[in-house]
Amino acid sequence: MPVHYVEQLLEALRENGIYGLDCYSVESLYYHPGMISRIARRQADVTGEAADKLEREARLVAQESLKEHKERLCARMVERKIGYEIFRRLPDHRFIQENDHFSDDIDLQSYREREHEKFDAFVLKDDLNGLMSRYPLRETPVRDRVAKKLNFQDEKKYEMAVRKLLLDDEESRVVLRNSFHDLASLLDA
Repeated sequence: MPVHYVEQLLEALRENGIYGLDCYSVESLYYHPGMISRIARRQADVTGEAADKLEREARLVAQESLKEHKERLCARMVERKIGYEIFRRLPDHRFIQENDHFSDDIDLQSYREREHEKFDAFVLKDDLNGLMSRYPLRETPVRDRVAKKLNFQDEKKYEMAVRKLLLDDEESRVVLRNSFHDLASLLDA
């Protein structure tokens, strides 16, 4: 698929009020380190535990949960990239009219290696937001483990607490809104 076609498609979606976020899924917004920190503070106010300890343990269990699933998470990201790459390379009607053969060879190993390097770089930099934004949290135990470290029964209760936090706290809304990049300016308009 030519790059200009992708840009046209994205522009058509924006014209219809559909915006893409720089994250794999909406769960990464709920489990954004800023949300974890704010929920830890709220829980500390209720339980008397140390907020920094709650936050540190939740961040640690999140990173460990993602590291346990590194191979599969990286493979999922490579799957997305290759799917896009194959679609982009598909021959158009002109190519089909002028050629008798089409073949495509993709070096899966190099894609996997590059993705592993990205994963490892996030871990090395302690960039939990990078990990959480790039990979599918729903396919790991991270949501449930973070919720439990923050004294919630399960991820549903934690996510309810995040929604309530966003209703109550403007600063938390700003943190999350900053994750929306271009969309944030439109929301503020």
